[in-house]
Amino acid sequence: MNYRWGSEDSRYGIIHCQSCDNLFIAAHFNGDWIAVYPMSTKPVAPEIPDPTKSEYNEACLCFTIGAYRGCIVMCMTALESMWRAQGCSGLKDLKDKDIISGSLYNRSNEVRYWAGAIKHEQPTAPTREDTEELLSYAENVLYNVYVEPIRFEALKKKREEQKKK
Repeated sequence: MNYRWGSEDSRYGIIHCQSCDNLFIAAHFNGDWIAVYPMSTKPVAPEIPDPTKSEYNEACLCFTIGAYRGCIVMCMTALESMWRAQGCSGLKDLKDKDIISGSLYNRSNEVRYWAGAIKHEQPTAPTREDTEELLSYAENVLYNVYVEPIRFEALKKKREEQKKK
């Protein structure tokens, strides 16, 4: 059973999830119900080092609470942290050193464009859909740089060990 309360402008509800059988509190904003407690965020891969990991985690938290401008800016902050950790001067340098592909460069550059517009041009708020796409672009770059090489090496090592047996 679901319970709802609040005014027309701000409505909250205790919602029963049919998938996991748990209860959560949701708020109704702009026609969408969004979980506000407990906040569900996607876990950040442990292979991503700090401070990049904490910055990307903050971007995910911003997305969860509907702070879409903050999410996009934190995505860019995480990418900046990552390129500095790689000893690069920017996204183009990452591409030129073959740390990221041309496709990932284009996606990460789109995050940069949006973050720049948000910080300097003060546009209307980005949509949930646009923000989710940009968040996934940042995630793809971070996974490509940090997670995939580690997991690939582990899988390769496992195969080589099995070959020895």
